[in-house]
Amino acid sequence: MRTRLDLSKLIRREFLAKTGSFLAATSAMGVRVSRSEFNPSERVPLGLDAHSMRAMKWKATKLIEFAAEQRLDAVLLNNFDYFESLERSHLEQLKQLADKHALRIYFGAGGICRNASKFSDKYGNAESMLAKGIQVAKSLGSPTVNVKIGSIEDRFLEGGI
Repeated sequence: MRTRLDLSKLIRREFLAKTGSFLAATSAMGVRVSRSEFNPSERVPLGLDAHSMRAMKWKATKLIEFAAEQRLDAVLLNNFDYFESLERSHLEQLKQLADKHALRIYFGAGGICRNASKFSDKYGNAESMLAKGIQVAKSLGSPTVNVKIGSIEDRFLEGGI
């Protein structure tokens, strides 16, 4: 029978104790997690979502540099406001900076549902935002353009989004 660990009630001391127990158990069972046995093709990339760093008010260059300092694999720049400029030459410089640090850039254009309560036409209507987002993603080498269709509150409005 499996028991679920309630992380919301886990205090640091308990976490450390449980982690120590886990490491001891895996060691006793002969389970090894070493770099020599690690297959890079099975590695899950670890990245930074710029939204989680928004209070820092950093632009794309600083976010990429920070992700590189943390030895991350990727950075998600999830709206147009992270860029000092949307000019192709600037975006390509950001891609070169990321490439220099072996970082992948993923791009998000923001909300594209004009009926959403937080939709902003700062970068045009939904169609032009998405078209611009595709151009930005291509310049950055992003394989995707992440978009939102609204907030959780919008889903509970009459008729939804």
